[in-house]
Amino acid sequence: RMEVVEVTPSYDKTSTTLQCNICDQFKKTLVKSSTSPRLMAVTLRDGNSDFKVRFNLSTYVSPSVKPNASQPVCLGISNSNLYLACTNDSSPHLVLEEITGPLNTIKAGDPHENLLFFRRETGVANNTFESVK
Repeated sequence: RMEVVEVTPSYDKTSTTLQCNICDQFKKTLVKSSTSPRLMAVTLRDGNSDFKVRFNLSTYVSPSVKPNASQPVCLGISNSNLYLACTNDSSPHLVLEEITGPLNTIKAGDPHENLLFFRRETGVANNTFESVK
């Protein structure tokens, strides 16, 4: 007799953290708003690279993710407790969430699952991100 047991997918943080900037296909870079904890996409002129938001890209592993699949990651703003998150509303959008504790393991259904993105390499230095949710 065999029983089917459903396993809740979990994602465990690795020791790999990369520092990066994020921009779109139009070369608009994410910068912090001076008036609120928001990010804006703007085109920066030469010499203004200090305004770019730097992210810590933390990688995760999961037994439920197949080999050669997209890499699960979290994107936290360097030197802060702010992370990019995707809302799961009827019209999903990106928001900043403040997280004070460690993010060593994130399970499906956790409140922090919206912080996880699948990263796909789409070129030499290009990546795309899709919410795990």
